[in-house]
Amino acid sequence: MLSGTVTVYSGDDRYDIPFHDAVAAPDVDGPEHQPHPIVVRFPDRVTIDAAYLSAIDGPHGGPCNVGNVWFHNAPSVRSTFTDLRDQRTFEQSKAVVQIAAPVPTKEPRPCGTPDSPGRLVHASQASWPQFAKLRGEDGQVTIEVFVRSDGGVGSTRVWSSSGYKDLDDEAIRSAVTSKFEAPTFRCRRVFGTYKFYVQFFVA
Repeated sequence: MLSGTVTVYSGDDRYDIPFHDAVAAPDVDGPEHQPHPIVVRFPDRVTIDAAYLSAIDGPHGGPCNVGNVWFHNAPSVRSTFTDLRDQRTFEQSKAVVQIAAPVPTKEPRPCGTPDSPGRLVHASQASWPQFAKLRGEDGQVTIEVFVRSDGGVGSTRVWSSSGYKDLDDEAIRSAVTSKFEAPTFRCRRVFGTYKFYVQFFVA
């Protein structure tokens, strides 16, 4: 169980929404690993520009994904689901106790270009493992890199495997030793994710 604060931005309004006793679910597919939705009730319809986990307490704190913004009274909400997992999360959210949105704090954007995605600054060259090459192992690996706000690599995971562990491991090594620039959110450096691709094919 975790507690913390989700910060939601709508125009120049900032909503700091505290939550308590939320379930931290692993980011893997499957009905046994459903995320625990946090449902916020706003007094009026608002346009959500962005949201992020601004504070967290507990032993398993770390990057999280902010899912789709759903409106219970929107007649077309079901057509926006990208998969069954989204639909299950929406159905689960109906049973969650709603949190009343607090009075917003005014926070004008402090610069002209407040938001920018993270980027790869320098890619470390991957080496095709010799024995893997002799065995005819090839393929493409996609690594999801969690980039810290200082640009360092926080963690990695294999997003799409080549089917060969030694190639996947070499792709991870290449990602970890590469250089990244963190994304900016409202003119501040924040953590983010980057998809890092490595190919092992005969030219």
